[in-house]
Amino acid sequence: MSHNLKKKSQTEHAISQLLLLPFAVTHLREHWEDTSEKVLTRRDRLETALSDARRFDARRREAEAWMDRMEAWRRRNRDRDRDSEDKEGNDSKVGGSTWAMLFRRKKSAFLDTFESICAALAPNYSLAM
Repeated sequence: MSHNLKKKSQTEHAISQLLLLPFAVTHLREHWEDTSEKVLTRRDRLETALSDARRFDARRREAEAWMDRMEAWRRRNRDRDRDSEDKEGNDSKVGGSTWAMLFRRKKSAFLDTFESICAALAPNYSLAM
């Protein structure tokens, strides 16, 4: 009799497990969908960050190239002004200072634009993505 009782108890346990199986599957599906949604959201954020980083890097390279061109231009003009001073024997620093002032204004305007771009991009990257 105890053998039948034990077998009956095992059968009831197996039946209760079978009855709970659809609930477990439903819970597993919900968990899968939630996790999948979080992964896709994270992937989208990372793709956006990568795109922004590439654009920022391109702008940085443009800025460096522009700065190199302006520095080369400034050196050429400085050399030209020195040559004209030597040849003419007069002081051309007035013209040189005008060029220097123009260069500083353009450089300042460019850096202001670059800083505003950086400031606009920075809030998009929080540490708690």
